[in-house]
Amino acid sequence: MRLLFDYKCKRLILLSLLIVFFIPAITPSISAAVSEDILILQEGSQRDLFSARIGGDYIATYVKTSSPNEIKIFSLKGEMIKTVQLSNKSSVATAIDIHDNHLYYVEQDKDIPRIERLDTLYQYNIISEERQIIYTAPQYYEHIKRITAEERIIVFELEGTQTSQLLVHNLITGETHAIYTKSMVNDIATDGEYVIWGCGQPGNEILTEIHVYSISTGNTFIIPESRSELSYGSVDISGNYVTWFKALESPLWENGMLIHGRKGMEIMLTDLISGETVSLGTSRGYSRPFISGDNVLFLERPAPNEDGGYEDGWDNGKIIIYNIKTGKYSGLGSDVGSIQDIEGNAIIWSRYNPVSFWVTTFSEETENIMNTPTPPQENASPINPISIISAAMLAGLGYRLVKKKRWGM
Repeated sequence: MRLLFDYKCKRLILLSLLIVFFIPAITPSISAAVSEDILILQEGSQRDLFSARIGGDYIATYVKTSSPNEIKIFSLKGEMIKTVQLSNKSSVATAIDIHDNHLYYVEQDKDIPRIERLDTLYQYNIISEERQIIYTAPQYYEHIKRITAEERIIVFELEGTQTSQLLVHNLITGETHAIYTKSMVNDIATDGEYVIWGCGQPGNEILTEIHVYSISTGNTFIIPESRSELSYGSVDISGNYVTWFKALESPLWENGMLIHGRKGMEIMLTDLISGETVSLGTSRGYSRPFISGDNVLFLERPAPNEDGGYEDGWDNGKIIIYNIKTGKYSGLGSDVGSIQDIEGNAIIWSRYNPVSFWVTTFSEETENIMNTPTPPQENASPINPISIISAAMLAGLGYRLVKKKRWGM
């Protein structure tokens, strides 16, 4: 009788171990339904100036040290479509954007003496290969720093020595006019009807605020909750939704620069129709939030060291997606350095070492990974519901499983 009991006990233990270790291995983890990560370009090093933008069916990439000096155009499948040569071998592109069939970029010619060198904003038609100048900076000490284009307009920042001008160029009429001139601008975005930007308050650059300008009415207002030293001014917009972030600690001055988000950030979402601003949760490390349709994206990183960095570099992020309609969070990707751009369900992201650009598309039908957005815990691990059942079976035998929360699990 004792031998029969020992035999049954051993069978129970063996069956339980198979349930714990084998079944979770073949059960999919909870995450967003995504396509394969497609490598667009691998070129350059972490210290290079680089950028990638997506518009319609095209992706534009630029790496400062590329040879020859050119902007590369790809399809969403990673196929090279064409290259756009800059004016001279000594020229560099300091900003790029793309919308439908048009590429926009800012060019500087480093061979021209500094006091004669003027930033020039170009429009390039990808189909006809026609190139035209949109705007030239009036003075050598004024620089076109940021550009963002839509179907009818292109918005750009003209940075001076003490303040910035935010300019809107009408692509139909060819007219350019200023909509803001009072302080330095941190970031800009547009969806065609609204232009939004983050900037320091006039006379107090530490306090930041986010402005919203209506192209149809010409009116400007400020998001009240954004008036804070915690707001950096990184912004994005889609329809009537604006996403931005607050740092979890007051900014620090280092080497004459104001540093935000070292200890993490709180992701904010503002509805321009209702005027309501809500928090989507907190995340460790710095990441500019993005929005497209009903999806807000940002990076979750491990906790940084005391200097705000990472010994093994910055290729350690996971993309978090929050769906406004469903209120659900999902995660995708690994070893992500930064999010470059998003349009529709296509995400352009990059790694720093080596510099590489990737495109990933995700499905709207994402599974819930967390009901309450909170920072992840250290040494977290995913757990499967089947494992919980297995743990209950093993409880009497002294086995124990621990469930821990983490973004993306």
